[in-house]
Order: sequence, then structure tokens, then C-alpha cells
Amino acid sequence: MTNIAPINRTHAARAARPAAGSAPSAAAAPAARTATSFAVLASGGGGVSVKERFATLVARFKPEAAKGVNERFQFDLSGPGGGKWYVVIKDGKITVKEGTGPDPTASLRASASDYKKMAEGEMNKTIAFLRGKLKVTNKGALEKWDTYFRKP
Repeated sequence: MTNIAPINRTHAARAARPAAGSAPSAAAAPAARTATSFAVLASGGGGVSVKERFATLVARFKPEAAKGVNERFQFDLSGPGGGKWYVVIKDGKITVKEGTGPDPTASLRASASDYKKMAEGEMNKTIAFLRGKLKVTNKGALEKWDTYFRKP
């Protein structure tokens, strides 16, 4: 059995750090930090969950890279930690919502686990596509996806 105590301490320390620009909080109780560390472990052991990754899109968006772009992306991620997200990028602006949206110009289907691996650079997108782990419509629009965002 793997000893998770060092992992818990690492994630508890991360969870205890105040957000940028905020004051430290006395409310960051040990139980809350431990719960956070278990949530990280449950989401795949490290990094951020798929839901957290979509939550960061607006903050990481590069409007200058999306001037003149008019795309509607539908993401359908199956399995544990999955869900559906609809992202609209239109002339340097972005809208992200959980769920489905009308008339996507590009769509992506994969398991949440595989999507997370691709997003973190642990799985090659082309190989995933060739092996059937990634299904897309309008491959050209999705190939440009990464250019619209700063790395997390």
C-alpha cells in the first residue's frame, strides 16, 4: 500500500496558501486542507480537474490571438470527472458555460481522463485521435484551440 501522508502534506500546504492578493485566512483549518488533498487525489492524483481547467479558460484567454475568430466549441467528456462544456470565441471575446450550446462549429468527445492527459501534455492528441480515444469535428478549428490560451 502506498503511503499517502507525504502527498497529503504537499497538497495541504498548497491549499493553505492564500490566493494572490488576499490575506492569509485563519479559516484554512486542517480538516479543510485534508479534504482538499483528497479531492486532488480523487481527481487523478495531481494537476487540476477537468472542471477546474474549464474554469480557468477566461483568465487564461488571449484576446489578441482570437481577433476575427468566430467559433463555437462543444466538449463532451465522459466518465468520472467528465461533463459537457460550451465555449464561444468571437472576435477576441470568450464565453464558457457548463452544458451544451447551439450549433457548435467544432466538437470534441473523449473520456475526461484522456482529455486531462492531452491537456497536460501526457498524451499525444494525434495518436489519441488515430486510436479512437478522441473524436472531433472540424479538426482545423480545434488545432488552433491552444493558441487562444496562456499555459496554466
